Amino acid sequence: IFSKPKQTPFSKARSAPRGETPEAAEWSRVYNLLVSLGDDGLVMNGIHENLLSVKFHDVHLGKTGACLDWLTWADGMLTYTARTQKYDLMPYTPMAALAVRRYVVQPGK
Repeated sequence: IFSKPKQTPFSKARSAPRGETPEAAEWSRVYNLLVSLGDDGLVMNGIHENLLSVKFHDVHLGKTGACLDWLTWADGMLTYTARTQKYDLMPYTPMAALAVRRYVVQPGK
């Protein structure tokens, strides 16, 4: 989730179906991967474990603070969902992973 796949000319041509922009196609691909996994708590725990070891440019710690805010929001959503059993809120938790990805994603090497 922390790195973009390396782009080739062929992958650029096929990465944006149905007239979507490449960014929208990438968000859709990652969102579908997160939803198909089904264990949002596992994803959020993995992001929390690995976030501070990822090297990204953040001199004033604004991105790091925003990422931790998103992780706090996701934890609150997961806790509320488990406590009240309102599972219709579950599709919103992968958005936190997408927001963290937006802050820390690096091009593939």
